[in-house]
Amino acid sequence: MAHWITLKEDQRLEWQQKYLTQLCEADDEIAQASVLIEDFTTILRERRGERFDGWLDQVEKQGVSELQSEALGLKKDYDAVKAGLTLEWSQGQVEGQVHRLKLIKRHMYGRGRFKILRKRVLQRA
Repeated sequence: MAHWITLKEDQRLEWQQKYLTQLCEADDEIAQASVLIEDFTTILRERRGERFDGWLDQVEKQGVSELQSEALGLKKDYDAVKAGLTLEWSQGQVEGQVHRLKLIKRHMYGRGRFKILRKRVLQRA
């Protein structure tokens, strides 16, 4: 069910949407958590960092303990989270290249020297 909440409404199957609606009608805490999670996923998808502070305030006011602990963790690294939500550049390309290099090294473990590793890395670049 947690996964269903993070999906856009048009991505959910009809029976999933009905079940989620019934749960939200039956329990106010689930309804509050659902709204807050949907808001947060929208902030992430659309990179709306300007709404992040308001979302944190809402989480504190609502009183859903699980989300409050998550918000506390996000506040500890506030600057990085805010930058990730507002800045248009990211470390994605660099991290992808580092991952590729580590994968090549794992494949070659114990089989060659730096010369061979260098050839494999430069061959695919």
